[in-house]
Amino acid sequence: MSARPRSMQAELVVDARNAVGESPVWLAAEQALYWVDIEARGLYRWDAGSNHIRCWTTPERPGCIAPHSGGGWVCAMETGLFWLMPGERGNLQSTLCAAVDHARPGMRFNDGRCDRQGRLVVGTMVMDMASAVDAGALYGCQREGKLRKLVDGLVVPNGLAFSPDG
Repeated sequence: MSARPRSMQAELVVDARNAVGESPVWLAAEQALYWVDIEARGLYRWDAGSNHIRCWTTPERPGCIAPHSGGGWVCAMETGLFWLMPGERGNLQSTLCAAVDHARPGMRFNDGRCDRQGRLVVGTMVMDMASAVDAGALYGCQREGKLRKLVDGLVVPNGLAFSPDG
């Protein structure tokens, strides 16, 4: 006798209608979901308790976010990694932590993830995806706020993940 799979149902909890919504991060301590909308240049927060959505405008297209140990977020945007501190009245403090020297003009950061040790790995890409140019790269963020190129020759680094053993 084989076990029947349990049925699952999906429920829409946020109808954000983002242009390019990416990089969802659930913070259990806040019971809140954060994400970015690349083309709208926004950092979003959905509060599960109140069902309220807040948005802060970023200075550049944000590709991905990761919680910062000092509070706020590390955000990979067009010109580098930024530390973002969202404020109460919609203001967003933005500080450049690490600039990137792109392989060519018209590039930005795209996807990124932290491994189990909390090390951030982020990828770059040419903004005109239809051109399929392999100028993108993966970078590791070093403790001293510098970026180290790990791999290059990529078109659109996306869907980063790490194995259970790191």
